[in-house]
Amino acid sequence: MNNCFGSRITGSGKFIGDEWIGHYKFNRIVGIATVLAQANNKWKGDVRIGERKNNRWSGNMLYIWHGGETRFEQEWDQDKVYYSNSTVNDVFRPLRKLYESMPRNKRIAIHNSLTKKRLYSAAIDGVWGRNTLIGIGRFAAEYLNTIDLRSLENCSIVLDAILEQSALVRTKVTSAAKLNAVKEK
Repeated sequence: MNNCFGSRITGSGKFIGDEWIGHYKFNRIVGIATVLAQANNKWKGDVRIGERKNNRWSGNMLYIWHGGETRFEQEWDQDKVYYSNSTVNDVFRPLRKLYESMPRNKRIAIHNSLTKKRLYSAAIDGVWGRNTLIGIGRFAAEYLNTIDLRSLENCSIVLDAILEQSALVRTKVTSAAKLNAVKEK
């Protein structure tokens, strides 16, 4: 895979079956990537959305354990061992509060939009939960090339874009100007 966005299932090693989603250059993921842990090991069901630099995890990282525990780290070091320090309800509190303050029909529209893009696979009920966080996080990674959803402004941009793109089956990347503005924060 070269100069494209796509997904690949690992075919060997202890992580056989994990799905890697992101931008590929010369057969390696670069930039923001998502890994859905599907291998039959202790990480099965975990989700990682973060930055890849020089074929390593570094920079902003959101890790969501299969049980709902989470951790957002600004300077992830793949040589360190991390444990959860939050939950899906608290890791990006401004995002959850903004989402929950929306009318139910808009929250359901967000679930529908994410489902259409294969970013969400739970009940379409407008209720906040682990899968909602994963879907919005994956959308943010694909749309804004970031997983840093601590600012209310970034949260608004992402939720508005999910609603604007409700008819699309793939995430449409935002403008270069908006990407730069988000990156500067």
